[in-house]
Amino acid sequence: MLQLPLRAAAWTVDNDAWKRGLLRTSVSLKISPFDFERTVELRENEVRFTYELRNRGISEECYLWAMHPLLRLRTGDELELPLSTRMRLEGASWINDLTSSCLNGTCEKVFASMLSEGWAAINNSVTGDRLQFEWDPSRNNTLGLWFNGGGWHSHQHFALEPANGEPDLLTVAAQRNRCGKVAGHGSVVWHVWIRVGKQDCRSRLEES
Repeated sequence: MLQLPLRAAAWTVDNDAWKRGLLRTSVSLKISPFDFERTVELRENEVRFTYELRNRGISEECYLWAMHPLLRLRTGDELELPLSTRMRLEGASWINDLTSSCLNGTCEKVFASMLSEGWAAINNSVTGDRLQFEWDPSRNNTLGLWFNGGGWHSHQHFALEPANGEPDLLTVAAQRNRCGKVAGHGSVVWHVWIRVGKQDCRSRLEES
Protein backbone atom coordinates (compact mmCIF):
# COMPACT_ATOMS: atom_id res chain seq x y z
CA MET A 1 0.00 0.00 0.00
CA LEU A 2 1.05 3.59 -0.56
CA GLN A 3 -0.35 6.76 0.93
CA LEU A 4 0.53 9.90 -0.99
CA PRO A 5 1.66 12.76 -0.90
CA LEU A 6 5.37 12.13 -0.28
CA ARG A 7 6.61 15.29 1.38
CA ALA A 8 9.68 13.74 3.01
CA ALA A 9 10.87 11.70 -0.01
CA ALA A 10 14.13 12.46 -1.84
CA TRP A 11 13.06 13.42 -5.38
CA THR A 12 15.22 13.27 -8.52
CA VAL A 13 15.00 16.11 -11.05
CA ASP A 14 14.98 15.30 -14.78
CA ASN A 15 17.51 17.76 -16.21
CA ASP A 16 16.61 17.00 -19.84
CA ALA A 17 12.95 17.84 -19.16
CA TRP A 18 14.05 21.04 -17.38
CA LYS A 19 15.83 22.18 -20.56
CA ARG A 20 12.50 21.80 -22.38
CA GLY A 21 10.69 23.95 -19.83
CA LEU A 22 9.23 21.09 -17.77
CA LEU A 23 9.74 20.44 -14.08
CA ARG A 24 9.74 16.63 -13.86
CA THR A 25 10.64 14.90 -10.61
CA SER A 26 10.52 11.25 -9.62
CA VAL A 27 11.03 9.01 -6.61
CA SER A 28 11.51 5.26 -6.24
CA LEU A 29 10.13 3.99 -2.95
CA LYS A 30 11.77 1.37 -0.78
CA ILE A 31 8.96 0.27 1.53
CA SER A 32 6.40 0.07 -1.30
CA PRO A 33 6.97 -1.26 -4.85
CA PHE A 34 6.15 2.08 -6.48
CA ASP A 35 7.88 4.58 -8.76
CA PHE A 36 6.17 7.96 -8.70
CA GLU A 37 6.67 10.76 -11.24
CA ARG A 38 5.29 14.30 -11.29
CA THR A 39 5.56 16.78 -14.16
CA VAL A 40 4.71 20.47 -13.88
CA GLU A 41 4.19 22.56 -17.00
CA LEU A 42 3.29 26.26 -17.32
CA ARG A 43 1.07 27.30 -20.23
CA GLU A 44 0.18 31.00 -20.15
CA ASN A 45 -2.16 31.35 -17.15
CA GLU A 46 -2.48 27.62 -16.56
CA VAL A 47 -0.32 25.18 -14.59
CA ARG A 48 -0.67 21.55 -15.66
CA PHE A 49 0.29 18.74 -13.29
CA THR A 50 0.78 15.22 -14.64
CA TYR A 51 1.26 12.31 -12.25
CA GLU A 52 2.27 8.73 -13.03
CA LEU A 53 2.41 5.90 -10.49
CA ARG A 54 4.08 2.64 -11.56
CA ASN A 55 3.90 -0.63 -9.65
CA ARG A 56 7.19 -2.57 -9.77
CA GLY A 57 5.66 -5.56 -7.97
CA ILE A 58 3.70 -8.51 -9.30
CA SER A 59 0.71 -8.02 -6.97
CA GLU A 60 -2.04 -5.41 -7.06
CA GLU A 61 -1.36 -2.50 -4.71
CA CYS A 62 -3.65 0.12 -3.15
CA TYR A 63 -2.77 3.80 -3.07
CA LEU A 64 -4.28 7.02 -1.76
CA TRP A 65 -3.43 10.38 -3.32
CA ALA A 66 -4.57 13.93 -2.60
CA MET A 67 -3.38 17.33 -3.73
CA HIS A 68 -2.77 19.57 -0.71
CA PRO A 69 -2.35 23.22 -1.79
CA LEU A 70 -2.63 25.52 1.22
CA LEU A 71 -4.30 28.80 0.27
CA ARG A 72 -4.44 32.05 2.19
CA LEU A 73 -7.95 33.44 2.13
CA ARG A 74 -8.65 37.09 1.45
CA THR A 75 -11.70 39.29 1.96
CA GLY A 76 -14.15 38.57 -0.83
CA ASP A 77 -13.11 34.97 -1.46
CA GLU A 78 -16.03 32.68 -2.28
CA LEU A 79 -16.07 28.96 -3.05
CA GLU A 80 -17.68 27.87 -6.32
CA LEU A 81 -18.60 24.21 -6.77
CA PRO A 82 -20.80 22.23 -9.15
CA LEU A 83 -24.23 21.76 -7.62
CA SER A 84 -23.74 17.99 -7.72
CA THR A 85 -20.57 18.37 -5.61
CA ARG A 86 -22.08 20.80 -3.12
CA MET A 87 -24.96 18.42 -2.47
CA ARG A 88 -22.46 15.78 -1.30
CA LEU A 89 -20.89 17.98 1.38
CA GLU A 90 -23.54 17.27 4.00
CA GLY A 91 -24.31 20.89 4.76
CA ALA A 92 -20.97 22.14 6.15
CA SER A 93 -22.00 25.75 6.79
CA TRP A 94 -18.57 27.33 6.30
CA ILE A 95 -18.33 26.33 2.62
CA ASN A 96 -20.88 29.08 1.92
CA ASP A 97 -18.77 31.72 3.70
CA LEU A 98 -15.00 31.08 3.62
CA THR A 99 -14.29 34.25 5.58
CA SER A 100 -16.75 33.33 8.32
CA SER A 101 -15.62 33.34 11.95
CA CYS A 102 -17.48 30.09 12.66
CA LEU A 103 -14.23 28.10 12.65
CA ASN A 104 -12.06 30.57 14.55
CA GLY A 105 -9.71 28.59 16.75
CA THR A 106 -10.78 25.27 15.21
CA CYS A 107 -10.39 23.31 11.98
CA GLU A 108 -12.52 20.97 9.91
CA LYS A 109 -12.28 18.77 6.83
CA VAL A 110 -15.16 17.47 4.74
CA PHE A 111 -15.27 15.21 1.68
CA ALA A 112 -17.46 15.07 -1.39
CA SER A 113 -17.20 11.59 -2.91
CA MET A 114 -18.25 9.81 -6.09
CA LEU A 115 -18.09 13.06 -8.07
CA SER A 116 -19.48 13.39 -11.57
CA GLU A 117 -17.82 16.78 -12.22
CA GLY A 118 -14.16 17.52 -11.63
CA TRP A 119 -13.71 21.18 -10.89
CA ALA A 120 -13.79 23.71 -8.06
CA ALA A 121 -12.89 27.39 -7.91
CA ILE A 122 -12.37 30.34 -5.62
CA ASN A 123 -13.72 33.67 -6.86
CA ASN A 124 -12.97 36.99 -5.25
CA SER A 125 -15.90 39.40 -5.37
CA VAL A 126 -13.63 42.37 -4.56
CA THR A 127 -10.83 41.89 -7.12
CA GLY A 128 -12.66 39.77 -9.69
CA ASP A 129 -9.87 37.18 -9.55
CA ARG A 130 -10.53 33.48 -10.05
CA LEU A 131 -8.49 30.38 -9.14
CA GLN A 132 -9.85 27.20 -10.69
CA PHE A 133 -8.83 23.56 -10.22
CA GLU A 134 -9.88 20.98 -12.82
CA TRP A 135 -9.36 17.22 -12.96
CA ASP A 136 -10.85 14.06 -14.43
CA PRO A 137 -13.42 12.68 -11.95
CA SER A 138 -13.09 9.20 -13.46
CA ARG A 139 -9.53 9.18 -12.11
CA ASN A 140 -10.06 11.21 -8.94
CA ASN A 141 -13.69 11.15 -7.84
CA THR A 142 -13.25 12.82 -4.45
CA LEU A 143 -12.81 16.42 -3.28
CA GLY A 144 -11.58 17.24 0.20
CA LEU A 145 -12.09 20.72 1.66
CA TRP A 146 -9.83 21.64 4.57
CA PHE A 147 -10.49 24.81 6.58
CA ASN A 148 -8.03 25.67 9.32
CA GLY A 149 -9.14 28.62 11.42
CA GLY A 150 -6.22 28.32 13.84
CA GLY A 151 -7.04 24.92 15.28
CA TRP A 152 -4.00 23.23 13.71
CA HIS A 153 -0.73 24.75 14.96
CA SER A 154 -2.43 28.19 14.97
CA HIS A 155 -2.24 28.41 11.16
CA GLN A 156 -4.90 30.08 9.03
CA HIS A 157 -5.46 28.51 5.61
CA PHE A 158 -7.80 26.69 3.26
CA ALA A 159 -7.19 23.80 0.86
CA LEU A 160 -9.00 22.42 -2.17
CA GLU A 161 -7.92 18.78 -2.41
CA PRO A 162 -8.75 16.70 -5.49
CA ALA A 163 -8.22 13.07 -4.40
CA ASN A 164 -8.78 9.47 -5.44
CA GLY A 165 -10.52 8.44 -2.21
CA GLU A 166 -11.25 9.09 1.43
CA PRO A 167 -10.73 9.38 4.35
CA ASP A 168 -7.07 10.40 4.67
CA LEU A 169 -6.04 7.08 6.23
CA LEU A 170 -5.23 4.45 3.60
CA THR A 171 -6.06 1.44 5.74
CA VAL A 172 -9.59 2.75 6.31
CA ALA A 173 -10.04 3.86 2.69
CA ALA A 174 -8.93 0.41 1.46
CA GLN A 175 -11.38 -1.34 3.78
CA ARG A 176 -14.17 0.80 2.33
CA ASN A 177 -12.93 0.30 -1.25
CA ARG A 178 -12.45 4.08 -1.45
CA CYS A 179 -8.90 4.23 -2.80
CA GLY A 180 -7.05 3.55 -6.03
CA LYS A 181 -5.48 0.28 -7.12
CA VAL A 182 -2.57 -0.44 -9.44
CA ALA A 183 -2.22 -3.85 -11.06
CA GLY A 184 1.04 -5.75 -10.80
CA HIS A 185 3.60 -4.20 -13.20
CA GLY A 186 0.89 -1.70 -14.12
CA SER A 187 0.67 2.08 -13.97
CA VAL A 188 -1.87 4.89 -13.63
CA VAL A 189 -1.70 8.46 -14.93
CA TRP A 190 -3.77 11.47 -13.92
CA HIS A 191 -3.78 15.25 -14.41
CA VAL A 192 -4.76 18.39 -12.53
CA TRP A 193 -5.04 21.81 -14.16
CA ILE A 194 -4.86 25.04 -12.16
CA ARG A 195 -5.95 28.18 -13.96
CA VAL A 196 -5.52 31.74 -12.70
CA GLY A 197 -7.50 34.58 -14.23
CA LYS A 198 -10.58 36.73 -14.00
CA GLN A 199 -14.07 35.45 -13.31
CA ASP A 200 -15.12 35.96 -16.93
CA CYS A 201 -12.37 33.68 -18.31
CA ARG A 202 -13.61 30.40 -19.76
CA SER A 203 -12.56 27.13 -18.18
CA ARG A 204 -10.95 24.20 -19.96
CA LEU A 205 -14.19 22.28 -19.44
CA GLU A 206 -16.25 25.02 -21.10
CA GLU A 207 -13.87 25.11 -24.07
CA SER A 208 -14.00 21.36 -24.67
